[in-house]
Amino acid sequence: MNLPLEQLLQAANDRPQDARVHFELGNGWASQGRYAEAAESFRRVVALRPDVAAAHFNLANALLSLEQWEEAARALEACVALGPAPDALENLALAYVQCDKVEQAIDSLRHALRLHPESLTACLRLTRLLVARESYDEPQRLLQAALTRAPNHPQLRAEWAQLHQAKGDVWAAIEAWGAAIELDPDQSEWRCYRGALLQLVGQKDEARRVVDEGLARNPDDPRLLAFIDACLTANG
Repeated sequence: MNLPLEQLLQAANDRPQDARVHFELGNGWASQGRYAEAAESFRRVVALRPDVAAAHFNLANALLSLEQWEEAARALEACVALGPAPDALENLALAYVQCDKVEQAIDSLRHALRLHPESLTACLRLTRLLVARESYDEPQRLLQAALTRAPNHPQLRAEWAQLHQAKGDVWAAIEAWGAAIELDPDQSEWRCYRGALLQLVGQKDEARRVVDEGLARNPDDPRLLAFIDACLTANG
């Protein structure tokens, strides 16, 4: 329809039972970042046409922006019930996590990956949830498959490093953090992780070099400066 917002408001007043008008009005509000108004419009669409998956999905997106996690989860559950789609399942997992429903989030992400195995977003989110629960075999399989498809993806390399670090494989983690940093040298947090592990195994000079290289790129980065201060205090 692509009408100006003022015309959509008038059309919604004139045709309160027209689901399409309310749908376009919701999109108009969302495009302006007015998510509370967008949510009200999409609620109207859902009431008029509960069989339209896109209405539930757009309602959920507005609610996620408002951090109204419980209602967003319900909207996404309704969307998925009408026809599972990877993006709806991934968003549902996000809402579930915020509602402390981690098991449901894991199930949603697994479902999303069954529908779209190439989704790096679902892979990364599922990996983080599983590693946080100290479950390592499935994340390892997921990351190995993803790295086969996208070997130069920095975040995948970082998650691979986090996995090894969580497992206590210090040398593998050091190597993996090095590969991640090569792909994205400006990631100061990754340099701190690698530096801390190098300190742990007694390679203090190498740890300092890793952090100094980061400071050469980002001289005022507080994480790198804090790392240097900690090293000086420890060695003082």
